[in-house]
Amino acid sequence: MTDQVHHAIKKSRHYDTMEKVIRMPRYSRNVVQSLITVCSSVADKYPKILQRSETDKHYVAASWRRGNDPIQVRGHAGTMLSSAYPIAPLVGSEVIEETRTHQLPTFHPISPLIDLLRYSVYKESHNFPGFFEGCAHPHAHTLYIFDDHLWTRKRISKGLHSKAIMFAFGNALSRARLQYGVDADIDLETPIVSQGVATDGASFSFAVVQLNTLRLASDDGIKNMVWLDADNLLYDDQYPQDIKIVKSNKRKKTRKWYIKKMITKRDPEVGCQELNMDIFRKFLALYVHGAEH
Repeated sequence: MTDQVHHAIKKSRHYDTMEKVIRMPRYSRNVVQSLITVCSSVADKYPKILQRSETDKHYVAASWRRGNDPIQVRGHAGTMLSSAYPIAPLVGSEVIEETRTHQLPTFHPISPLIDLLRYSVYKESHNFPGFFEGCAHPHAHTLYIFDDHLWTRKRISKGLHSKAIMFAFGNALSRARLQYGVDADIDLETPIVSQGVATDGASFSFAVVQLNTLRLASDDGIKNMVWLDADNLLYDDQYPQDIKIVKSNKRKKTRKWYIKKMITKRDPEVGCQELNMDIFRKFLALYVHGAEH
């Protein structure tokens, strides 16, 4: 399978277009799609994989209150892999009960909502899992989030990690709201699990959220759970990057001849170096999760 993964990366990073530089919004999506195609080759061992579907620009909306603050997660986040079956809980009731005594960290006197955007909304309780009634695959399995806007990789840990966690949580919460009602304030008998993968095309971060309760307003009671495995470099990216060197020359406005684009010729043998198959195995593990039985 190593050759298949290597070919999938080459296909997305070298042979995808005739342009000199393939930009991150394009190749981050194409790398994921190519890796999903490689993962689907194990369908003979895991037949439940065939009972799934993909949706590009999947829309989800989830609303809740934290104290007196209304919070919403909504938007077209990425590509959704949905399934006919929900993912089984990762931990049992005993481990969930132990979270009652867990003390959540505080940012006092800084508000934990400091980095969230403020919006004026006309429908405060807006919940939609992205699936209409009668959908053959109504359960959110894994949401793949791409680096469409943050072109600098130094910001991936601050942007995409939180986005993967928030939308994975939103997928699970919107499903719970649909199942138990918008005003339900209960602990779930069967926890809901949702997964998220965030990538810039070379580095991958994996997030798994288990929704245990709908009592979200306070710190009391059992807690919801999240696992994050961040900054997994699949390969050493030596492909040309879409970046610029700008010389200001102490001018208020940079002249065009001071801007130099760093463009070099793509080389399929040099671009993808030090392929780490352990990272792909993590990608594959999240893909086949829930199809083992």
